[in-house]
Amino acid sequence: EDVLDLHGHTSAESITLVENFLTMSVANGFQKVRIVHGRGLHSEGGQGVLKRVVLQELRKSKYVRAYGNSPPELGGSGATWVVLQRG
Repeated sequence: EDVLDLHGHTSAESITLVENFLTMSVANGFQKVRIVHGRGLHSEGGQGVLKRVVLQELRKSKYVRAYGNSPPELGGSGATWVVLQRG
């Protein structure tokens, strides 16, 4: 398992980081990874901008088989686990 933490990054930076992270994770043979995006508590209106960006990228990625919220002890709704495609 590997982890990408997007705290402090913009939406545009996060798109590139997520794309590169997924590509490298598959190349390194990882089956499950986690992306930390935060809950958006400090965002305008309390809406998680980075979470929305991450979910958008995961939906369109050819490397992703499944994804969902991390367990509470690993970030809960502030992080997303990703199961990667094999091969």
